[in-house]
Amino acid sequence: MKSIFCVILLALIGIIGCTKTTTVITTTDLVGTWEWVRTTGGAAKVNQTPKTLGYTYDVVYTKDSRFLQYDKDNKLISDQSYFTTSGISVLDNQGHNMITLDSITNYSYAIRADSLILYQEIYQANILTFVKK
Repeated sequence: MKSIFCVILLALIGIIGCTKTTTVITTTDLVGTWEWVRTTGGAAKVNQTPKTLGYTYDVVYTKDSRFLQYDKDNKLISDQSYFTTSGISVLDNQGHNMITLDSITNYSYAIRADSLILYQEIYQANILTFVKK
């Protein structure tokens, strides 16, 4: 009887110890309109800018957790929900702020001065840079 109790107790401790904790964070620094200025990296080692492609585009993060993307002609092409969390990046195994779009697309991000830098949370990822408008 004692051994069954010990096995159950150890199993419960193991389950509780392995529970993943996600902390949702709120950030007002992200809210606003951002203009795309560069994409680098990836398996193809891209280096794209508005000059090399001949256009730019805007993205908007709203305070009510909507992500809006506009094309080069300022037409809305994407309207998704987003949320921010803190988490461990697959790229460097370090803690970062994260953005999740529609619960499936993950980016770690940094805001430096007037720039938003998004790192796709996949190996050989692209890095997208935006400037606040």
